[in-house]
Amino acid sequence: MNDSNEDDLFLNSVESYKGNYHDHLLEQYKIYVGMANEVSERRSKTNSFFLSANSFLITALGVLTNFKVSETMGFLWLYVSSAAGILFSISWLLLVRNYKQLNSSKYQVIHAMEKKLPSSPYGKEWQYLESGKNLKKYIKLTNIESTIPFLFIALYLTLSLGSYLTGLPKSP
Repeated sequence: MNDSNEDDLFLNSVESYKGNYHDHLLEQYKIYVGMANEVSERRSKTNSFFLSANSFLITALGVLTNFKVSETMGFLWLYVSSAAGILFSISWLLLVRNYKQLNSSKYQVIHAMEKKLPSSPYGKEWQYLESGKNLKKYIKLTNIESTIPFLFIALYLTLSLGSYLTGLPKSP
């Protein structure tokens, strides 16, 4: 967050504020940090949901392909399910991206608020982690989260392609 945006964040100076500025700022900071933590919790629950749902779908695909159904129905089931899984995984990727943007914005606000407080623990932590630029110190959670839906997409594509290739009529 640049300084011009910080001017929009702090609507009153210490002098013009009618109340205990520092106590109220600290209280707002606590509430806002709590809200940032709630977003992180929702993000974690969202990831758990998509991981469980994709794992279930992959398992169902594996089990159901072993049942004796007509070849056409088996392929159709596999392709439709794989397409659904791919779309589901793309939705997951979009949510990961949105949570990243939301968290990034929240932490920019937290860093700006910390400039008005006696200490800046989140700012210092991010400094120690070299702003996520040194992979030996810190790998951004979004990078890890984004890998998993791509793995599921690859798995769905592999299942569909493998089914297609093994189901092609054999030449005499």
